[in-house]
Order: sequence, then structure tokens, then C-alpha cells
Amino acid sequence: MPSRKPSALQCADAAAVLDDMVRVAEQYGVTFADFDAVADFPRLVIQLIQQRDAQV
Repeated sequence: MPSRKPSALQCADAAAVLDDMVRVAEQYGVTFADFDAVADFPRLVIQLIQQRDAQV
């Protein structure tokens, strides 16, 4: 779980990352449901964005 509530900008960045990830994966027949069965990707992407912002 993220250490703090994500900002609106972080949510927008995370949504863009997820959108790009799903678009590329769909070319190979992989759906968001396939990703969701493996891990909580929205939460992981928020953590990634927050980590990126913490390093700036």
C-alpha cells in the first residue's frame, strides 16, 4: 500500500502508465483482467510514481 495518498498529478501519471501498458499488451492478446489476476497493478503503479517523485 502506498505510504501516503497519491496527489491528483500522481494519479494522472499512474493512469497514463496503466493505459500504455494495457494498450501494448492488448497487441498480444493480454487483457487488464490477465494483469489483475497476477497483481494489483494500479497500486503498484501508484507506488512506482510515488517512488519516482520521492527521488526528485
